Amino acid sequence: MRTKVGCRIFPPPSTTQTDEKCIELKSIEIECDASKERIELSTGRKLSVELRFHRQFDLKVDRLDLTLEKQDDDDEALKIPIIVNGVKSLKMSSGDDGENENFPTGDAGKLRAELLKLDADLMRLAISFNRKDEVGVYRLRIATSHKNDAGGQVDYFVDNITILQE
Repeated sequence: MRTKVGCRIFPPPSTTQTDEKCIELKSIEIECDASKERIELSTGRKLSVELRFHRQFDLKVDRLDLTLEKQDDDDEALKIPIIVNGVKSLKMSSGDDGENENFPTGDAGKLRAELLKLDADLMRLAISFNRKDEVGVYRLRIATSHKNDAGGQVDYFVDNITILQE
């Protein structure tokens, strides 16, 4: 079921095209119902995230790192790296499917994701949630290698992903 949800995405989409607009969250597809304020996802379900890359300004995104972070005030909040096709860091250059940092499939501390599509301007991921012990509200952090004017890395967030017990 394809659903548009009212989660917040940071940085917010710009109303004017600027050089900093590098990635746009195009759509979220979930296998469960969603309210207007949050994504509700039962354990054992999948979340598909589609990212569209804007290359009209000749911006180069070399690498993506995805992490699911528990949303609370604790600095030691749970951060779960998302392993895409067996690698931790997804390189965007053609012909290379990521860094040589493979993890055993039995590692319960890492979320598994399948890369469904990757081309010049579109990436589609299916993230599997199967950690029945980690219910709560999370956000998806998409860290890119793109630098802003101040030289800092640009991170994008999808907030209010609520993991429910089945």
